[in-house]
Amino acid sequence: MQDSISVTVPNTEEALECAATFLTDMACVKRVSGHPPAAQTSVPVPAPRAVTDDPITDSVPINPPAPAAQTPPPPAPPAPAAHTPPPPAAQTDLDTRGVPWDDRIHSSGRTKYKDAKRIGQWKLKKNLDPNYVVQIEALIVTPPAPAAQTPPPPAPPAPPAPAPVPAEITTAQEFFPAYKIALDEGRFTTEQAVGICLANGVENISLLYTSGVPAIPAIAAQLGLTPPLGLTA
Repeated sequence: MQDSISVTVPNTEEALECAATFLTDMACVKRVSGHPPAAQTSVPVPAPRAVTDDPITDSVPINPPAPAAQTPPPPAPPAPAAHTPPPPAAQTDLDTRGVPWDDRIHSSGRTKYKDAKRIGQWKLKKNLDPNYVVQIEALIVTPPAPAAQTPPPPAPPAPPAPAPVPAEITTAQEFFPAYKIALDEGRFTTEQAVGICLANGVENISLLYTSGVPAIPAIAAQLGLTPPLGLTA
């Protein structure tokens, strides 16, 4: 019956080299003694070599250690809660003079006077300087808003300028140039002019050539005559 040997070797270059050396040594022992050495179940594998400056030694691959288990990152902090503004403060309690309570001058019980002179006013602390009370009240009392001022009424419109009074014709030198212009423009007829003269006691217009006829201003006014430019007195 022929002996057999089973060898289990890791599949690495260094382990295979060691196994080859082991089998060679066994063959030498068998040739010398004629008997095989005691069987071994496995080939001893040397521990991994440390890395050195020797390029030959360092070229031998070393199985890297298994990676360490990674610790999961800590959970993200929770998002900050939405800021809720505080509710508005209640309306300040005022006494009958409109003064809010203040612990610098008023009693801690927030009580008010009941006598007829000061009824409804905050009770003051004892032994306070009256001037100090006045100073604190000036700081805490809100002055009333000024009343809206009514704008003054608008000024009345200026009266219209009086119409210019037409110049009065008083002489024949002013009458006849104005008379001719009005007659040519058709503002009246000769018969109408004669009628106005008769109404004023003048029988003929030619009589108006006489200076000093008192009816000239009245007749000129009734005919609507004004002195032509350059002929006014």
